[in-house]
Amino acid sequence: MAEKAAERRFNQKAGAGEIRATESGEITGYAAVFFDGSAGSEFGLWEGATERIAPGAFKRSIESQQDTRALFNHEPDKLLGRVSAGTLRLEEDGRGLRYTISLGETSTAKDVREMIKRGDLTGSSFSFTIAEGGEEWRDTDEGKQIRHITDVNLLDVGPVTFPAYSATSANSRSVKGAERSRDLWEREQRLIAIDARINGIRPAEGDLEGKEKEE
Repeated sequence: MAEKAAERRFNQKAGAGEIRATESGEITGYAAVFFDGSAGSEFGLWEGATERIAPGAFKRSIESQQDTRALFNHEPDKLLGRVSAGTLRLEEDGRGLRYTISLGETSTAKDVREMIKRGDLTGSSFSFTIAEGGEEWRDTDEGKQIRHITDVNLLDVGPVTFPAYSATSANSRSVKGAERSRDLWEREQRLIAIDARINGIRPAEGDLEGKEKEE
């Protein structure tokens, strides 16, 4: 199995007040939301391709206590908390991936807390890799592709200053990761179809082998 590339996504449904600072010194927000049918709950990868996160995509990562970090702007030297230290808590609810960070007294933590209180800092983001079997690509009748994410390894979550980046650019690190992941997935599906044909197993409806026969 080829190693999956790290990818980043921004909570596109976030707005003013999405990240909150509590009286106890914690900050909380949503790093990701699940697809709910609205345009803001899916991510445009490139023209003709979108991505949707399914409920349960973060469940395994959270329950297995993966040592996810809380970072400001995804910068390793701007550490705000981590799961193993108990300073970062993650939960998956009906809306998406919620994080709570117990801020310390570092200069970065103080700056982040103040910027959130002022309303200067409102965006959240997360980094991840796709777990084995954690995605599926489907073609629509309109000729578009939809990537369904069902299981990820969480690398980091946290507030970001400039959450928007060009998802349509072929040079985007995240889009490159998605392209590579799609190519690997399609190759795996072809191998499954070939194996099924060799062993006399009828391909499942909608798989790549079935599509190739239809074409």
